[in-house]
Amino acid sequence: MYHPKNCREATVEKIEYFDYPKVAKKMNVPSAILKKIEKEVKHEFPKDKMMYELHVLRALRACGKITSQIAGDRV
Repeated sequence: MYHPKNCREATVEKIEYFDYPKVAKKMNVPSAILKKIEKEVKHEFPKDKMMYELHVLRALRACGKITSQIAGDRV
């Protein structure tokens, strides 16, 4: 069952399709941001584990691209 308070702990242990926590860690995404993304995506895909994990991963990658673009604009 989904519990927003411990969403990361619950999902990390039960990754079935896409290892998005590993990507988040590699990208240095704060756990609070990851939890917000997970909560939002879980609202969209409450019963589809594959779509949930895929969309969390896609959101993380999109955030990374935006951050890279912003950083590039500052250089």
